[in-house]
Amino acid sequence: MSEFFNGIAFGEIIQNAANMTLPDPDLTLFWKNADDRVLWLDGDCDENWTVYAQMIIRWNIEDVGADPKARIPIILMINTDGGDLYEANMLIDVIRASKTPVIGINMSKAFSAGCYIFLACHKRYAMPSSWFLFHRGSGNVGGNQYDVVAQTKQWNEAVENLRALAVERTKFTEEELEAKWKNDFFLSAREAVEAGVADAVVTSVEDAMEIE
Repeated sequence: MSEFFNGIAFGEIIQNAANMTLPDPDLTLFWKNADDRVLWLDGDCDENWTVYAQMIIRWNIEDVGADPKARIPIILMINTDGGDLYEANMLIDVIRASKTPVIGINMSKAFSAGCYIFLACHKRYAMPSSWFLFHRGSGNVGGNQYDVVAQTKQWNEAVENLRALAVERTKFTEEELEAKWKNDFFLSAREAVEAGVADAVVTSVEDAMEIE
């Protein structure tokens, strides 16, 4: 034993310990949350959010054959300024296709694309200080005249899908929404409940996540 600690082996242990890389705490927390089917949708909605769609699909595969009411729900903690229209539409489609319940919780802000992703969730809750932002979004077109016409037509159709979702999932009429869409418009958590955007304002994490 004394030879081990006094020899080169002990020095190697110290060197190896110094070179050890600890697990990324953010990544560790991500997987701990994923074990409970909790996903944090924060930052910008971009191609990195594809993993959320993949995980929702994976959990649905695991749940095949189970009564949807008996399945462990998927929790989306939303705190985003928005992002890419097409990535958002992909996630919206996956959420709506999920037989496993998806619960959306606005933790602070569900802006732009994040607001429409929130609307797609089967149950929707808002923290007391959270806010929502609806708007048409913004984009760029380029190329020759025919390219611009084609891109504009496609963009308008994609935005129309969001408008239809908002009309379906809220108390806004088409006329009300069209009038509000002329500018960015914000809703507080309380106003969101009144407008049918959110089901309730929650002050308990357990209530929001429907933990029994």
